[in-house]
Amino acid sequence: MTWKTGFVTQVEIKRLAAQVVANLNATASTDDILRLCIGMALAKDLVDNDLVSLLAEVGTRLGLSLVA
Repeated sequence: MTWKTGFVTQVEIKRLAAQVVANLNATASTDDILRLCIGMALAKDLVDNDLVSLLAEVGTRLGLSLVA
């Protein structure tokens, strides 16, 4: 996160997405994935746009569409 502006960089989003994917088990449902992403967003104090970016990045890594 760039603490001066409060905006999360794309590099940070990619790092967080990698953490989420690493913490998933093989049988994780879409709901489980969403819960992990939302939990990460709350823990890191992300704004809505950053959460959408995180969901998109995690979805891309998993081959899923988590963002409409």
